[in-house]
Amino acid sequence: MALGVFVGDRTIVGRARQAAINVGELTLLFRAALRGAVRRPFYWKEFLDQCRFILTANFIPLLLTGVGWGIIVSLEAGHFFKAASSEYRLGGFAVMANIREFSPVATGLMIAAVSGTAIVADLGARQVRQELEALSVMGLSNVLFIVVPRALALMIMTALYTASSSRLPWWASTRAPSWLASSRRARWSTCSAAKSSASCLARSLPPSAYIKV
Repeated sequence: MALGVFVGDRTIVGRARQAAINVGELTLLFRAALRGAVRRPFYWKEFLDQCRFILTANFIPLLLTGVGWGIIVSLEAGHFFKAASSEYRLGGFAVMANIREFSPVATGLMIAAVSGTAIVADLGARQVRQELEALSVMGLSNVLFIVVPRALALMIMTALYTASSSRLPWWASTRAPSWLASSRRARWSTCSAAKSSASCLARSLPPSAYIKV
């Protein structure tokens, strides 16, 4: 008699065992990728090609998302702060909403959705065409040639995109004071107080770790 509760044609115990196996395989692949990142040879051409692909594929989606978010959030918050006679707090709120919260999350999700799925589809097509086996026959390591360049490109480009994409909603939010007829000087004072170099650096780390996982 099979243990566990039947769900369809499989048991919960079987599903849990398969999930544990998948996590273990991903952990081994992650360890192999970390080792391959500091080993030679490093395929620079493959790495740069992936960086260029990530740069071109995600630019327009992040541009539209960042500008739209910056305008909408700043206007909505600006009307609220204006009603409370505290327009000067819009700068600090824009830093929190755009730079600290939105940019890392949006960049990580967008790159995972656009570039991550494209890379997975490419690997699946290579597996169907048996290109991975052909690379092994030729003496090339699949981890060094396929996994490492793509993983490093995703991590590095995610961090760079996070640093640059935060400017888009921030630039859009700077238009709000003129539309709301509020003081720009008061806005910049709270903005400068809310920003710090440590927070700007730290916001690039979580998306890179998320992409790596």
